[in-house]
Amino acid sequence: MRFILSFLLSSCLLLACKICSTCNWDQWNKLSKTDFLKNRGYDQISFKKEKNEVNIHSQTYSFIHVYGKKADDFHRALCVGVFSASKMQDKFCLEDMEDLLSLKNSQNPDLVELQLFQITKPPTPTTPGQKSPINLVFKLVNGIFYLARFSSGSTVFYQAKGGLQYSLQEINNNLLDKLRQHKKALQTTLAPDNITFPQPVRFQQESYVLIRRITTKEGKFGYPCLNIAQRGQESPNMPLCLKQPGQADFVVKRNYVTLEFFTPLFTNVTRKIMITFIYKGPLLFYLHQYSQQDYDRKGTILGTQIFYRQSFNDPKKEHLITFETFTKYYPNALGQNPCP
Repeated sequence: MRFILSFLLSSCLLLACKICSTCNWDQWNKLSKTDFLKNRGYDQISFKKEKNEVNIHSQTYSFIHVYGKKADDFHRALCVGVFSASKMQDKFCLEDMEDLLSLKNSQNPDLVELQLFQITKPPTPTTPGQKSPINLVFKLVNGIFYLARFSSGSTVFYQAKGGLQYSLQEINNNLLDKLRQHKKALQTTLAPDNITFPQPVRFQQESYVLIRRITTKEGKFGYPCLNIAQRGQESPNMPLCLKQPGQADFVVKRNYVTLEFFTPLFTNVTRKIMITFIYKGPLLFYLHQYSQQDYDRKGTILGTQIFYRQSFNDPKKEHLITFETFTKYYPNALGQNPCP
């Protein structure tokens, strides 16, 4: 009898968890279709069921996003909902927004950084559109996310000082335009080492730092750079930088570290460049694979190019390419074509 009761209780808990895991999707799907997107004529709605999660003070927050597109295929919008324990905390929607590129809170346990692509010039039947990256950083205070920073590359439009003014649910196009046009908008060209995001990691008990840095050209937009350095021996030189505005980050898995660069090609197409190295010993990172993918706003891969794969190009490991060699002899790795 005790076994039967235990089994029934476990089954009920499992069913409850399964229901709770889908209620946020259903709730957000319903709200997105009846609220912002539908009321503004976005009849083609793409509901993304993958979720970005962050953990703040032992509490998990899910950031779920929905895309809307009008019949002319030229006007788009994005809505982001924040869920905790299967309950919606906040949401915001923005028009002329193409993509939620990434979400992370590795730099500060109370901060969440959203990297988005905003459409700056809509496409036409004969010309592709243009888009640029923007960053929205939110701070969690007493269970509510507040805007702490709004920027595009090196241009900081809003930096909260003292009290926080705008909650996440107050974010809209009018507010962002207001912050852009504010007479005290901070417009500066920052030195490359003024916007640096170090990420300490360990490979086989060796301490390293993965460095993400934002550089500028003529004071416009953000040109991200990535580097791998041994702890305590960081260099101001950044060997791998995008040649146009975009985003960049690291992905670490066991002894592999992948440098990922994202850059918009057209309004609907993003290019992802991936350079993967494998750690083989102190200061020894060998190139494992170098490739790129083009994908549309739905995440559909349009094409893949593999420029180098060690198991194919050098199966006997006679000419392994170190990180230093790659950065020295592949200066165009992040341009249109790789060097031979």
